[in-house]
Amino acid sequence: MIINVRLFYAQGLINVQVQIENLIRAPYP
Repeated sequence: MIINVRLFYAQGLINVQVQIENLIRAPYP
């Protein structure tokens, strides 16, 4: 289904954004 693909793609983008934010917020050694 196209809708299911869009939802999966949207969730993937959200996960990528969260990972990027975590990398930015993580303290550098």
